[in-house]
Amino acid sequence: MNSAVDIALMLQKANTGDPRARTRLGIAYMEGDGVPRNDDLAERWLTMAAGQGITEAKLRLGMLHERRGRLDRAEEQYAAAVADRDAEAMHRLGVLICRGALGRRPSREGIELLETAAARGHEGAEEYLAVHVRGPGLRHSKVASYKARAELGDVGALFTLGNIHENGLEVPVDSLEAAIWYKMAAANGHPRARFRLGTMYMEGRGVPRDRDEARDLFRAAAAQGSADAVRVLAEEFGE
Repeated sequence: MNSAVDIALMLQKANTGDPRARTRLGIAYMEGDGVPRNDDLAERWLTMAAGQGITEAKLRLGMLHERRGRLDRAEEQYAAAVADRDAEAMHRLGVLICRGALGRRPSREGIELLETAAARGHEGAEEYLAVHVRGPGLRHSKVASYKARAELGDVGALFTLGNIHENGLEVPVDSLEAAIWYKMAAANGHPRARFRLGTMYMEGRGVPRDRDEARDLFRAAAAQGSADAVRVLAEEFGE
């Protein structure tokens, strides 16, 4: 939660042209975090930051346009963030295309965006594919596809395989198998795999309960910017 001091500092930096401060301020107005929610001010600051090339600003501006029913402008901003390889933008644009919400028939483009996002570890994209796109006969072939990508060194595929087995998205829930895939992804620096594996060590699912190992994984994920890991470190370990 932003304090009044946080907002004042953001505003000061934003007015000097700082693109990241403009992004944070836009998000604050968009979410009503520390200031009253104001979509017009959110759009103003995010538009400036997006114009300065900030991927998060492009994504959030797309989300704001989508919320306001401006789907053509949302598509434009999502596409700009997709060009920056943002998985959340791939997910959101893919869903809009698959739903036929952009004034044209659903196309393979939407599925490809969702598959790319899923391969990069985006859980929402994986879940949308599993529920709305894939038929029962395709599920195991998709697991095989991710395994093939994993063998080629795709770290996102390693994480997705862990997610599939942990949550039973395409196969029965198997915590041991999930932990194996998460370990490989974590060893290759995937922050979300480190967080999820840390959670499994905290709970003793698929691996022995080990708070020290969990803490090390959470620290590694937090160092890579995982807000969830920061929160758990504070709540569970007082860090």
